[in-house]
Amino acid sequence: MVKNDRYEIKGKTPISRTTIHGWSSVLFGLLFAAAGLYIVLISFNIIETPDSKFNVPRYMAAMFGGVFLMPGLFLVIHGLLSLNYRPAKFLLNASPWDNDYGWDHQKINDRSRSDLIKFFFSTAFLILFLIPFHIFIFKFLGQSKIGYFPMALMIIFDLAVLIIIGTYFKKLFRYIKYGMSSLRFNQFPYFLGNRLDLTFMINRPLTGAKNINASLQCIEEKYENRGSGDNKKSVVVCYHLYSETMEVEIPTQDYGTLQIPIQFDLPEDAIYRTRLKERPPTYWELEIKAETDGMDLNKTFLVPVY
Repeated sequence: MVKNDRYEIKGKTPISRTTIHGWSSVLFGLLFAAAGLYIVLISFNIIETPDSKFNVPRYMAAMFGGVFLMPGLFLVIHGLLSLNYRPAKFLLNASPWDNDYGWDHQKINDRSRSDLIKFFFSTAFLILFLIPFHIFIFKFLGQSKIGYFPMALMIIFDLAVLIIIGTYFKKLFRYIKYGMSSLRFNQFPYFLGNRLDLTFMINRPLTGAKNINASLQCIEEKYENRGSGDNKKSVVVCYHLYSETMEVEIPTQDYGTLQIPIQFDLPEDAIYRTRLKERPPTYWELEIKAETDGMDLNKTFLVPVY
């Protein structure tokens, strides 16, 4: 089934981590990191500061400093990486698709491992972010200055964290069951108007499944302002441009790496060309799903369509 209408993909995790990149991200991050570092330094008295200047214990002030320091460092590192500097020799000799993304011309692995690592650190940061607020609320709980409303609010946040932790373990168990799979490129790259010829490879059995569901789609990311007034913020939104879905029979195989050939006919319009280096980017993904015994298979791969 082919779809070529443009619509927002709800719940899709974008490639763009933020709407700010390059030097803007570096400079903005430096402001946060500098503020956080200063608070940490005075909290540990590395920059000598009398106790009378603190309205909270020093350890709590240090935690609040970390709340600014960590996202500041993230923005700095993200900004430097997004500058995407490459040696002049590489730029002169490389093809447009190699300048666009660091493709392996033979295959690409699924993102399950990297997604697990990112999910772990983002969850860990959220927990660390909430610790100072827990300490503050428990320390002053019941005092007329704050009442019990902040405690109720913190319980809601804690429930959300538990749901996030549960999601992480679901991803972890799926990774343990299926491991790392890959997509072999039977040619490189693939051009619009031609045929996409791939082979899905996995070392684990797909017990109970007779077919896989292969969904190829072109995704466009946009930076948009959502909300109004004080709630207005810049967000990354994913839009569907084109997709095709098919069922592919799983070949009979008793041992070794399971290999499933997949083929799609690509559209011709240049608006679908992969532009991963641009921010916001446009790109192609292949999603592989299968209903197996127990936890179902769900893998996603970037595909070099130019």
